[in-house]
Amino acid sequence: MSKLAKMLQLINLLNRRQVVTLDMIRETCDLPERTAYRYLNRVSEADVPVYYDRELKGYCLSRSNNVNLDGMSMDEAVVLVVALTLLARRVNSKYADTIHKLTSKICVRQAFPVEKVTRIVDMVQADSDHSDDLSEFLSTILIQIAMQSNRRVSLEMKGMGAGEAACRMEEPSLQFKDDWWVVDHSEAGGRSTCLAEVDRVRLD
Repeated sequence: MSKLAKMLQLINLLNRRQVVTLDMIRETCDLPERTAYRYLNRVSEADVPVYYDRELKGYCLSRSNNVNLDGMSMDEAVVLVVALTLLARRVNSKYADTIHKLTSKICVRQAFPVEKVTRIVDMVQADSDHSDDLSEFLSTILIQIAMQSNRRVSLEMKGMGAGEAACRMEEPSLQFKDDWWVVDHSEAGGRSTCLAEVDRVRLD
């Protein structure tokens, strides 16, 4: 049996059982102990949410009835991944590992590859390192996600009243002209809004 076939067999075993012991993996997939550990690590690195449960003394997949992340909107997933990514950079390696596993559980349930958020965070991090208010930083990330996933955005402006409609942009992008501006390329001339005046970005 090929390596790929054994890897798929391992994923199938994890998917069908609530708990899988190392002995079960070795017997079912016909793997030596060290290879079984290596395959488990590779499955985890591929963002399959597998973890070791100390109480059950076996490996489990994260189940939606244990951690319900299925109803999360794209906005919520992005905001949560950004928060976790920033937190992971300010804690020790053991906490960072736990945060990485939680981030993986969020990412595998999203239609858009939310894992791209961490790369976007790296791109825009420098400008926000010394700021107490990360609102503009988060708005930038949401607009970058919208650009990469071809999604519309709704911009809620500062000082906007309760009854006022958000500014909707069909093809948003960011441009720098003395300051950062959100530009809608779907309109002739490209309607633009200063990013500093944006209170909140929503992905449509």
